[in-house]
Amino acid sequence: MSIPTFPTIVHLTEVGPRDGFQNENQILPTALKLRLIEGLVEAGLKTIQVASFVNPKKVPQMADSEEIVRLLPKHDGVLFTGLALNVRGMERALD
Repeated sequence: MSIPTFPTIVHLTEVGPRDGFQNENQILPTALKLRLIEGLVEAGLKTIQVASFVNPKKVPQMADSEEIVRLLPKHDGVLFTGLALNVRGMERALD
């Protein structure tokens, strides 16, 4: 039986802002979302999924995704990502 080899580097992506915000019953203010994301950056996270470009009528918690992406300051060494499930979502992400 051979022992499997494992990668020497593992890349983790924090999805809490995207996955967590969209599951909230109430819509969180954009400013609060930004502060929470900044806290993750301050904690040392390097890849953070911050937005979901989905239909805002179906997922109103994500209606401000374009604004989140636009307002987030750049941080050296930090990658912010978003989720787009279809062409319309990709169009929203690229706007």
